[in-house]
Amino acid sequence: MPEKQQSSAIPVARTRSEADPDSPALRIKAESTAAYTAFDKTLQESFATDFIQQSERMNDIAKQLISLQLAIPAVFAALLKLLAGKEATLEASYYMVFSFLCWLFALVFSLLALRPKAYRVDKTSLDSLQHFYQTSATDKYWRITISSLLTLLGLVFMISDLVF
Repeated sequence: MPEKQQSSAIPVARTRSEADPDSPALRIKAESTAAYTAFDKTLQESFATDFIQQSERMNDIAKQLISLQLAIPAVFAALLKLLAGKEATLEASYYMVFSFLCWLFALVFSLLALRPKAYRVDKTSLDSLQHFYQTSATDKYWRITISSLLTLLGLVFMISDLVF
């Protein structure tokens, strides 16, 4: 019967007490204990203000998207009238119907991004406040992203309608 070979693997410590105290894995870098400077305090306040204002910036983006989503069909209709004259008409193709439906749903998502949402927040807990601001901005971000993609898809359908 063959003899069992000894493993040449390095033994791994299972607990902290078994580990070598000088090993690099257990060395912890100490953070600076120097007092905050005026710059550090300003930087921290700036970060907090920026974090809180994320939702407001998302509202500004949603407002711009609404303007764009209302302008695109109006510009299309004006160009059609200018290029084809008074009796300008187009047959309602699937591409055109899909493009206007995309713009309609994009407008709905933009309006939903502007609509305030109720959240339960413990005003005494910093984690709860941070979660509120993060969740609010994330919700608006996804609605604006979907709205932007639908707007782009509507443009693609409209161009497809004109080309095909």
